[in-house]
Amino acid sequence: MKFLLLPILFLLSTLIPDSTKEWSIKLADNFTPKASFSCELESKKSFHFVIAKDKENNDYAILPIRLEEEALKSLKPVKGFDKIPSILSYHNNGEILTLIVSISSKKDRSYKILDINVNSGKTILSETIIGEDFKTVITKKHESLLLFSNGNRFRIQKIQNSSSIEDIKITPSEKTMGFFKHLDDFGISAVNVNEFVDNGSINRVKAYGFDDELIITNDNLPKGYSTVLRLPLNQGDLDNVVHDRFNTNLIKNKGLASYVYGGKFFQFVMNKENGNFQIYDLESKEVKTLELNSVEINKKGKDFISLENYIKQSKRNTYKPTVTINKTKDNKALVRFDYVFLQTYNYHNNWWFHDHMWQQQMMWQQQQMMNNFQNSAPKFGPSIIVDVPSFSIKKESYFEIVLDLKTNEVVKENVETIYPDLDKERLVDKFEKFKTIKDYKSHVFINKMMYNFAYHKKSKAFTLYETPIND
Repeated sequence: MKFLLLPILFLLSTLIPDSTKEWSIKLADNFTPKASFSCELESKKSFHFVIAKDKENNDYAILPIRLEEEALKSLKPVKGFDKIPSILSYHNNGEILTLIVSISSKKDRSYKILDINVNSGKTILSETIIGEDFKTVITKKHESLLLFSNGNRFRIQKIQNSSSIEDIKITPSEKTMGFFKHLDDFGISAVNVNEFVDNGSINRVKAYGFDDELIITNDNLPKGYSTVLRLPLNQGDLDNVVHDRFNTNLIKNKGLASYVYGGKFFQFVMNKENGNFQIYDLESKEVKTLELNSVEINKKGKDFISLENYIKQSKRNTYKPTVTINKTKDNKALVRFDYVFLQTYNYHNNWWFHDHMWQQQMMWQQQQMMNNFQNSAPKFGPSIIVDVPSFSIKKESYFEIVLDLKTNEVVKENVETIYPDLDKERLVDKFEKFKTIKDYKSHVFINKMMYNFAYHKKSKAFTLYETPIND
């Protein structure tokens, strides 16, 4: 009976939940799907695209698809791409959805801006934009920022729609030239501040996009300080920009992580015995330091043992400490301290992403971090052997504190964050275990719903699944 029960339980675990709704649509015969893309509209509805080969013209097209009156409806295709396009970023302005479309080859990279009226289906496609020295993209609610750097120059391309594209050129001061070189040496990792961030990026250089400001940070663990560059987005070109420097104020640093939020720079630094959490005001440069051993913990992950154990584990060479700030509904900050395994962790700042050139760049940045880890390992004694698991098991070793942003005081209270804490990776992995859902998948999370868009080779149709997310 036990042997019969196991396959039955496995079968039940892989069935689509009863609460899931689904709608299907077939493409025209001349289109062969190559990828899909899902996004959120300003109206809190999902919108979907299929990138397909057009066999009639021997080129590629983007096919918009929306859910209308309980049926999937295909809007007018956007045709004429010589190379397969991918979607780098998207944002909304009312009924206009704007896509940053990347067209890549082995030698070069270019972009087009695509505006689509999600109600009428009318589209406008811009001329080609050359993408030399591209580093990363910042996706905001109403605009996208493309960042370019070659180590000497830095440029921001602020895109609202196909007819509103502003170039902002940044010239460094003599003091800041080393900072600009690091943008090319280490790459730039964009942090998505419009969602709950559990661990965030572990790249040395990170970028944050706020209302009228871009902030780039560089954590220099060997030298014991972080540098922060603030760039206003509403003043045109900027000359002789300078950065701020914030010291770790500890001896023999073993770990360094940081985050930016609410006009403050949060720096988490550890040595062999203790850890400090430093809160720098970016305007006044005033600092408040909290000793990790003295803070009152508000919540612990199920794998958290003690602060002593946390410090012991997170300062090991195979791990990287992280700190993130998530705003609560009562204007406080939920501060999460955690650590991740260097060889398997990957920051997914955009779940709809499928730009292959970008994925290669992220893999390069992760390899750079591993090279830094190997170079910093002791050069004496036996070789370090790291046992990398064949699959990733996410441990919950984090702990959280609640911070009053006005006073920088730790408070003990139950809070609710503006963005929900969703384990998107687990939810997607669980859904993708369904055997019939294999090809050209994309996902988007809206409120308490998960939308999965996938192709079925047998039926030659795309299906949209809407599944409630249970707390």
